[in-house]
Order: sequence, then structure tokens, then C-alpha cells
Amino acid sequence: MNINIKATNLELTPTIREYVEEKIGSLERFITRTEIESDLSDKGRASIEARVEVGTISRRSRKGDIFRAEVQLEFFGNSLRSEAIKNDIYLAINEAKDELQRSIKRHCKRKNSLYIRGSRSIKKFFSIDPMARFRKK
Repeated sequence: MNINIKATNLELTPTIREYVEEKIGSLERFITRTEIESDLSDKGRASIEARVEVGTISRRSRKGDIFRAEVQLEFFGNSLRSEAIKNDIYLAINEAKDELQRSIKRHCKRKNSLYIRGSRSIKKFFSIDPMARFRKK
């Protein structure tokens, strides 16, 4: 997984960079193995790309800084996006990751159910008499 991190109105410290790479990198395991194997790039490895933007919305607020984390995940022609706004940068990153994790699970579940529905319709098309296997020879 390739992770590109961009900071706006904020200094990107190594701790924030490591935290983002740890949290967003953990999303790779939720993408199903069949999708990875079915769409390999020319080099023989899966192409999963995450663009992360962290930063502050306003610098001089009475309540302090308001942080924003935006994550866009592109894998195998699909694009998922999440955004979170919190008072703490780490909470914003966590919320964006959780939202993206839910959408990945929903996407994979939807893809799996479409596969099952297609298989069921093919089975109906080729089905023979239901009593055919219980006939005596």
C-alpha cells in the first residue's frame, strides 16, 4: 500500500507520520484476498493507494485549533473517501480511519453478494428437474 501524506497549516512531525502510516496501513487487511489476486498490476503486486491530508482548519480560534483529516483510498478502480474534524489530530485520524473501514467492509460485502446473486441465477438457468437425482435407476 502506498500512502501519500500531505499537511496543511500544520508541521508534519515524524510521530504524526508514523501514526498515519500505522492506522491507514491497517486498512489493507480489510480488502479481500480475491480482489487483490484478481487485479494485479504489471509488476505482480496489488495497487492500493491512499492519499491522506491532515491539517488545521483555523489557526486562531477561541476554542483552540480544529484539526481535519481526509483520506482517499483507491484500489482496483474503486475510490473511497472519508473526512473527520475534531479538536485533536489523532482523534480526527482515528475517526477518518473508522469511517473508511466501515465503507470498505460495505463495499466488499456488496461485491460478494453480487457474485452470489449471479451464481444463483446461473444455477437457476441450468437447473434440471428437482426430482431428477432421486429417481431410481
